[in-house]
Amino acid sequence: MESTIKIEGMTCKHCQMRVEKTLSSLDGVEKVTVDLEKGLAHVQSNTSLNETILKEKIDDAGYKVISIE
Repeated sequence: MESTIKIEGMTCKHCQMRVEKTLSSLDGVEKVTVDLEKGLAHVQSNTSLNETILKEKIDDAGYKVISIE
């Protein structure tokens, strides 16, 4: 399964790495790619990911989820 998450508040490479680390720590996540310029995170997983958990984890990291597709 693949999800694209629009994230607000990422401003630097540190932010990018923090989001990658946060999302990579979730069960079932196989690969995370964050595009800092576009404010997007692409997540590949072997299971369906709970959108509420994704939002909570990103919020806890200090960023805001705009949308999940």
